[in-house]
Amino acid sequence: MKIKVRKLVEMKPSLQKLITQDIPVKTAFKVGKTIKVLEKEYEVYEESKRKLFKKYGEENIDGNLKIKEENIKVFNEDLEELMNIEVDIELQKIKIGELGEDTKLAGIDMFNLDILLEE
Repeated sequence: MKIKVRKLVEMKPSLQKLITQDIPVKTAFKVGKTIKVLEKEYEVYEESKRKLFKKYGEENIDGNLKIKEENIKVFNEDLEELMNIEVDIELQKIKIGELGEDTKLAGIDMFNLDILLEE
């Protein structure tokens, strides 16, 4: 399945929230496997983002990188391009009924996991 890096970034906290729930073992296995697959792509995204910060930023007093004022526009353009890159990953769909009756997710989590969940 092809998804944009933006979707991958949105899915990560929702998947982490889901895996902490008391869900059936089969579902937990699927979620864990999905997290493992996404984590590889997420690491590449994080490294690419770090490179953008180094390219367009400078270190402040605290040792953190801050984007230089004159580079904000081009940094945002490059970051947007990074977020729109499509990656091909293998996701295992999860039926909503497989989550279990006691699983509680916020609406934003359901939205973030829409490509993973099915009725």
